[in-house]
Amino acid sequence: MSRLIDISPLVDAAIEVWPGDTPYTHTRNRDIAKGANITLSEIRTTVHVGAHADAPNHYIAGGDDIAARRLDDYFGRCVVIHVEGVRGRRIVPDDIRGKSISAPRVLFRTKSFPDPRKWNNDFASLSPELVD
Repeated sequence: MSRLIDISPLVDAAIEVWPGDTPYTHTRNRDIAKGANITLSEIRTTVHVGAHADAPNHYIAGGDDIAARRLDDYFGRCVVIHVEGVRGRRIVPDDIRGKSISAPRVLFRTKSFPDPRKWNNDFASLSPELVD
């Protein structure tokens, strides 16, 4: 049986973004509570907020934007691999040696960015060798 597990953090004014990127703001343009006939609002923030997938044009000059990606690439069976001791560095193939990759998608649980409301620069990332 399949199930969908949402790993997204709550996106609101308290969420941190990459230093120098656009922070989250919410503006209420019309408000029923203030006599308007409808409530209208807008949010402004970076597209890199919270849990997200980077489009190839984020890391490859001339790469595809996210609209060119198939949703099937991101939705479906996956395996979560727990990787410890990688805070502040890239995950390399030796970090997952002996771990089973039994699905077409992999999520790495590193605990290196434990609180989306507090920025830390020493989170883990993927090495090119691991991606290959």
